[in-house]
Amino acid sequence: MRRQPRSLPQALLDAAHSARRTFGIDEDEQYQAHDLLSDERYRWRGPTAYVELSPSTKMAHIIKIRRW
Repeated sequence: MRRQPRSLPQALLDAAHSARRTFGIDEDEQYQAHDLLSDERYRWRGPTAYVELSPSTKMAHIIKIRRW
């Protein structure tokens, strides 16, 4: 995970690229990211994904990737 400069609670998740390749998901194909801690689900597309982190509300994400 890389933090955006000057923006501590935001990050680009490079692991999405590895997970997408592992599951054979094309770069232009949508896939579901399920946050197992918050039970939120996101539709992601592409090699990186944006997540927000906050010391008071979201200190971590555990993401499960699956085909949409």
